[in-house]
This record gives sequence, C-alpha cells and structure tokens, in this order.
Amino acid sequence: MLKKLQPFFALIARNETKQSEREASIDLMIMTMYIDKSLKIAEDETINEYAKNLLWESPISLEKYLGVATAKVRNVLGDAEKTNAFLEDVKSRISTQEMKKEVFEACKNLAHADGELSKEEQEFLDIVATLLL
Repeated sequence: MLKKLQPFFALIARNETKQSEREASIDLMIMTMYIDKSLKIAEDETINEYAKNLLWESPISLEKYLGVATAKVRNVLGDAEKTNAFLEDVKSRISTQEMKKEVFEACKNLAHADGELSKEEQEFLDIVATLLL
C-alpha cells in the first residue's frame, strides 16, 4: 500500500507544493478514512506514514492540525450541505491539476488500504473524482 502512495508522498514533499494543498490533502484523506464510519488500522497507518513524510510549514503543529482536521470531518459527515461545502473548500485549496490527480489517487489507495472497498467509500470516491478530475 505504501508503495502505491510513494509518488504522492514525493509530490507533496516538494518545496513548490503549497501549505494549503498539504492541508487540503490531509482533510480529504481524513474524510476518506471516516466516510464508511469504520476506521481501520491500515488506513490510520497510511495517514501516519503520509504525515511523517510531509514538509509542514505552519505555525500549527502537524499533530494539532490532524486533530483539527479530524474534528472538522466528523462535524460535516452526515450533512450533505456541509459535506459539499467542505469538498468545495478542499478543491479551492488545490491549485494544480497534477496535485488534484495525486490527491484523488492517494484517497483511492487509502480507501483500499484495508483490502476492502465499502459502498460508502466507492460513492465518496466517485464524488471526489467528479470534483477534482
């Protein structure tokens, strides 16, 4: 699984990747993890590996941001209007088509991290694909 994410890790580790894109990718990956309401160890390990390789340029620590992002995701799940607004915000913070493709692939790989793809995960990935690609 981590091998599949290596190109994404390399992309977000580059200096030209904006902090807002890093934060948006974390937000979307966390939503991918929580969308089926079943947090798997493999998914959590993948997020932690992603975070470990991340160049972080924010006054807020990465650990604190992960907590804030998780709370934000939990707050919008189950409310279609809030979820759509959340996804539009994520989209607005990812500036290049290359990054949008990589973030989508990372979310897709994350959803498959546990070897299963739930109906909720597939539906979510379809929405993300429409939004980003």
